[in-house]
This record gives sequence, C-alpha cells and structure tokens, in this order.
Amino acid sequence: MPFITSIRKNYDRLKNKSQGTLDKFDITGGDVIYTAGGYKIHIFTNPGDAVLNIQSKVPEGVLALKAGSLDTEYVVVAGGGGSGAGGGGAGGYRTGTLTQSSGTIPITVGLAARDAGNPSVYSSITSTGGGRGGSHNQAGFAGGSGGGCGRDGHSFGGGAATAGQGNPGGNSPGTGWAAAAGGGGAGGAGGAGSSNGPSVDNGPGGPGGPGSASSITGSPVTRAGGGGGSAHSGPGGYAPAGTPGPGGGGRGHDYNSGPGIVSVAGTPGTGGGAGGHVPNGAYDGGSGIVIVRYLT
Repeated sequence: MPFITSIRKNYDRLKNKSQGTLDKFDITGGDVIYTAGGYKIHIFTNPGDAVLNIQSKVPEGVLALKAGSLDTEYVVVAGGGGSGAGGGGAGGYRTGTLTQSSGTIPITVGLAARDAGNPSVYSSITSTGGGRGGSHNQAGFAGGSGGGCGRDGHSFGGGAATAGQGNPGGNSPGTGWAAAAGGGGAGGAGGAGSSNGPSVDNGPGGPGGPGSASSITGSPVTRAGGGGGSAHSGPGGYAPAGTPGPGGGGRGHDYNSGPGIVSVAGTPGTGGGAGGHVPNGAYDGGSGIVIVRYLT
C-alpha cells in the first residue's frame, strides 16, 4: 500500500530528525556563540536588552512531530554596586536549569552603575544589582550582594544581601576612625575595615568578598567579586587599600599613598563591585553577564 508506506517513511524521517537539539531548533542571539564539550553556548555581554530566539525547525502538520522543549543551563549575573568609601557589592549571581519552548526569550544584561547595580534577566530568572558601598559614616546598601560600610563607621553594619544571590558587605569594628569595609561577593561576605586605636588610625580597608566560579563556558571562570574598602590613616600615616574580591571586584583606595593610587571600578562583564574611595566614592560597579547553554 504505497500511501501507508509513504506515511510511515515520513513519520520515521521526522521522528529521527527531532532527536537532536540542532535538528529540532534554530537558536540565535548573543554577543558570543560557540560550541564546547558537546554544548552550544550563548554569551550576552552587551549591557541592555536582547533576546534569545528559539524557533522550531520541525514543520507543523499531521505527519510532523512537535519539536518539544529545550533544556537550558544558565548563569545570570547582575551589575555590581558602585563605591562609597566602602566597597560596592557584587551583582546577584544565579545559576540553574530552565526548560524553554519555541519563542523569543527576553534577556537583559545589567548596566554598570555608580549607585546600585542594575538587574540582569534570563526569561523568568532575575538577578538583583549589587548594593552601593556606604559613604563616610554610613552603612552599606542592600543588593544582590551588599555594599561595605563606610569608614568611621562606628558599628554601622554592612548592607544585607538578596537571599540566594550573594553575601552581605563587611561591618565596621566600631572603634576609632575605622577604615571602610569590603563589599560582599557571590562566594563570601566582605571583610571588615581595621581600626588601630580610638583616635589615630592606620587601618587597612576591608577586602572584597570572593566571587563564585562556574564552568558553563567550558572552563572555570570566577565572577561577582566584591569591591575592596578604602583605607583610613592618621596624619602622615599610610594604610593599604582593601584587596578586590576575586571575580572582578575593584581595588580600594590607599590613604596618603601618593598621586595616581586610587580605587578601581568593577570589571565589565563580571558583575564585580567597585573599589571604595576616600571619602565618598567615585566608581562604577562592573556590568553583568548572561550565559545560556544546551546540549547539541
């Protein structure tokens, strides 16, 4: 029966065609696209809005099989917080899996910011921007990871972190003219600024909290480190800056260290927090990143 034979041949052909991801879908979008380790990887680094287009390649009709769904893995890192005297908190860091069907999937890469970082988005997943570091005598601000408290904090706590996305910024020791604290990172809290006495201080800034590593791109990369806090020193003294959190955090500001030794902004594409600057901050957190991959 030729007609029945034809139906069976078409059914088998479409059934076989639908087995591989690249046979089922035409997937576009991203600033960098490549294949590694059996995965197709789409990386969005340009700040602002974009889309991931997932279009079925299996034709509709009585003889066709539906393309079905696409299982994806993601890393979504928001923009890092800007600096006060305290280091900026890293952008929120979220990773996991999400099943998609054909359609246009919204993407947002969080912008660098002098204040709170901007959120990053993949479909229904949103990461919160990092908190700004506190200025002179001020607490750090909440965010994906919290900003570190400002110098002379006198027990002001560092900013809180968004649950599941990062860690709080560092605290003040609450004595003397305390140095500023580091911003929180995706992998740990910011460090406290040091204080050496009740009136004259050569305290180093607190370190930024470490970021988190992921191998979603094919090799391990650490992102979302907190910014180091600025130092504080008495007349003629010197104090070192808070070290940056691994994963794109910015270095803090040395005090009385000579021209050109200033704090550093967060690294673009990492969501790192900005390094703290005396007295009230001047730098942006790093922009975020969105990475999506799926088996080929």
